[in-house]
Amino acid sequence: MQTKLKSEFQCAKQVIALRKASRLNQWDFAKLVGIKQPQLAWIESGKQVPKIETLAKLVRSAGYDVEICFVAPKGKRWHKVEPLRISAKELV
Repeated sequence: MQTKLKSEFQCAKQVIALRKASRLNQWDFAKLVGIKQPQLAWIESGKQVPKIETLAKLVRSAGYDVEICFVAPKGKRWHKVEPLRISAKELV
């Protein structure tokens, strides 16, 4: 699988996990987030990667925060950079 597609499906998988953790169906979760159900379906299918603002809304609605990890390319040994933890409230 191409790296780009792998990333898109990984994001979709995480969004599905957020929704399921909220114990809501797509319609109800989309309403809670403030997006339309078809957009949520596209995100969950991996056909659309959400903008950071939309991702923050999804995360916040599920009661989580955003953590961005910086990872060195394969085979590179760079100094470890601590993850960036941002309250989802700050991103919306």
